[in-house]
Order: sequence, then structure tokens, then C-alpha cells
Amino acid sequence: MIRPTDLSPEEAWSLAESREGESRMVAFAGILPDLPEEMREDAVREVMAAYWAHGDRLALRILAACAPWMALADAARVLCNELGNDWTGEYPEMLVGFGGLTELSPLLRRLGGTAALVGAARAIADVGRWLP
Repeated sequence: MIRPTDLSPEEAWSLAESREGESRMVAFAGILPDLPEEMREDAVREVMAAYWAHGDRLALRILAACAPWMALADAARVLCNELGNDWTGEYPEMLVGFGGLTELSPLLRRLGGTAALVGAARAIADVGRWLP
């Protein structure tokens, strides 16, 4: 089995680029940590493009893994878009369930550091007081 780390950055890029749809998104996200800094911005751009074109609810975990290298504007757009979607009929699941605020926490951290995470935790705790 060939691992991304066994390939040069250019070979890994070429392999990821040959994928389609969500597979492309997964491929670029998978090589991102091993790419040189100067290639990471373009790789995140590829992940974002694949997400907006083909992504679904499962793709959020891939985006969260890319958060440390994501442009702040992209992180904000994804966070606002996903929190605005009504993927579930239950408010508690929007906060802590699959694709909820807690799962999107790497994007919050990218945008506002630890303070943003603490603020979100406080908001969840406050809401938890009045949830059934």
C-alpha cells in the first residue's frame, strides 16, 4: 500500500487531483498535513471547491480536519452555512449531534481561538438549562 507520505508532494498532488467529487475532497484533505506550507493554501482551496460542489453532511468532518489551514473567510462561510441548515428537527442535535456546533469546533477555533470555543461551550451550557 502506498501512503501519501511515500510520495513526493507533487506526486501526492497529482494523485489527489485525479479524483472526482467527494473522493477528491478526501484525497486533498488527506495529503494536506504532509504538504509544504506553500502548497497548503491551494490544497484547502481544492477541498473547499469539492465541498461546495459535491459535499454533503458527511463531508463536514473532512472540512473540520482542514480547519488549521483554512482561510478565515472560508471557515466563517462554512460555519455560518452549516449552523443555518436545519439538518435535524431537534435543537439539541444541532448543538452536539453529528454536524452540530461541537463537531464544527475546529472551525470555531480557527476563527476565534480558545475564546471562541469557550464562548460556544457557555452558549451550549446556557441552552442546556432550558432544554427538555
